[in-house]
Amino acid sequence: SLRRQWREEGLAEGREEGLKQGIKEGIEQGIGRGIEQGLEKGISESKISIAKNMLSENIDIHIISKCTGLSKKEVENLEI
Repeated sequence: SLRRQWREEGLAEGREEGLKQGIKEGIEQGIGRGIEQGLEKGISESKISIAKNMLSENIDIHIISKCTGLSKKEVENLEI
């Protein structure tokens, strides 16, 4: 019947729209997470760079750890 055909078409359109919305939201979340991970990596690399510079200036490891947030062991493992 015509009513059943409209219902099926409506369901198909609803599924398609839902899929498009789901893909859009997934992409947005993926981009957001990628940006977040990139920032975290950049901050981590910056801390390491600062710690290496401080080590090259013979600054005490405890001070470097306190200033950078790196653990004492992480600072000790850095190569300058």
